[in-house]
Amino acid sequence: MQAEQKLDQTPPILQDLSQVRIAIPFNCVRCNYELRGLAGDADCPECGHPIRISIYQTIDPATKRLSQLPKPKIIGNMLPLMVISFFISAVWACIGAAVVSSHFASFGSLRLRLSDTEPFTVALVFAILAFCFSIPILKANRNENLEGCHKGLLLICTGSLCWGVSMLLAILYVRKEVHAQDLSVILYDTLLPSVSAVILFIGFKMFIPRIGIRSRAFRQAQVSRQRMNDLLIALVVVCFGRILMATNQVDSNSYTLGSIIMIMGMSFVLVGLGYTVWNTLWIRKSLISPPPSIQELVRPID
Repeated sequence: MQAEQKLDQTPPILQDLSQVRIAIPFNCVRCNYELRGLAGDADCPECGHPIRISIYQTIDPATKRLSQLPKPKIIGNMLPLMVISFFISAVWACIGAAVVSSHFASFGSLRLRLSDTEPFTVALVFAILAFCFSIPILKANRNENLEGCHKGLLLICTGSLCWGVSMLLAILYVRKEVHAQDLSVILYDTLLPSVSAVILFIGFKMFIPRIGIRSRAFRQAQVSRQRMNDLLIALVVVCFGRILMATNQVDSNSYTLGSIIMIMGMSFVLVGLGYTVWNTLWIRKSLISPPPSIQELVRPID
């Protein structure tokens, strides 16, 4: 029913398809049946779904009106790899921060038998991968002038590099013999990583939506479309919780409250990054296999 209602807003060429046929390999959006050679106003022989609806849900005129993206396959492949690598790095960094901050806490026995530096070491490895995946994207857009993209890419590269450096500093500084309530510890296990993540998220905010407009799924998404402002707020929550833990005794209510706030903030960050990964997979699909134009899809019936 919703698809039928959307057709009321479609271009005139989609409202009269009786004189055209499907000219390229094209599948029904409902059952994936091959529709090539069939009339545009017919129904799918397999499931009866109107072909015109499949056409409407496949073509994307808005994408065709945009300027050509340089090396779309490189950007499409590297973008999700970069975000996935950073997501994994962030997971391990959160584990590392939790291990250090709870070293003397009652729930410190739930540390999965990890040393204080092991989580940051794994986070460093994936941080390096995230930085490496960002370089080809920057090079692909080096000679282009897509508004907002180049500056966003520079921030992404800078943020991922700073994130890697902060993981290295955490490895070098955070040791078991360092008391978890030493205020200098939070600089390395939480504050510096958070500042690096802020730079990276601002880069994501400037770059991903600009590329995302080439994906119909990204443009139409509401609940599942990640907004970077939420991640920035979550980082502030993480830092506040960590500082509260560091400035109070382990057995105090304030320490417990701080640990809860910190864990909640970390959870919001990871969930938000999970949405970002999902968004970049949508974008990748549209860049690797862009939807055909109506002129490419149909031909007049001879």
